[in-house]
Amino acid sequence: LEDIEEEKPTEPEAEDIPDNLDEAFFTGEDGDTEEKKENPLWKQLLAVEDKKGIAKALWKFIKRMAKGILPGHLIIKGTFGTGDPVWTGYLLAMAGILKGKFGEDLEIKGDFAKATAENIVVRVKGKIVPGYLLYSTLAFALAKPVRRFIMTLWKGRKQHE
Repeated sequence: LEDIEEEKPTEPEAEDIPDNLDEAFFTGEDGDTEEKKENPLWKQLLAVEDKKGIAKALWKFIKRMAKGILPGHLIIKGTFGTGDPVWTGYLLAMAGILKGKFGEDLEIKGDFAKATAENIVVRVKGKIVPGYLLYSTLAFALAKPVRRFIMTLWKGRKQHE
């Protein structure tokens, strides 16, 4: 093996490299700064200053929406299994506790052999109050942290058009 000389790889000549390759690929630079894309929405959401205020407003909105929907009857039926007999037992024990509150509207059977969710039936009966839902949506949109975020998005969108 010592007697065998290795051939060094030849450097590619200028005619071997296509002309349409970007210089940024070889240099590691960003290339044209004019072609930078604007931040996607999720990155803008992460850059929001008052995340805690928006989270509080969102929680308040969810609570208001729950009051506006007013479910009268909730019926859940199905066969559930977690794949682990212990956790399936915990699930059925919790269902047994909730059965005291919901009565015959909750029928959950256990499958101790495999992780499954079969024959699921969910029925919700109630009424929706449209005026209260409109009020809740407007209250959420006009909350100070949410309003600031909407205005920031609106101004940013106008600048890029």
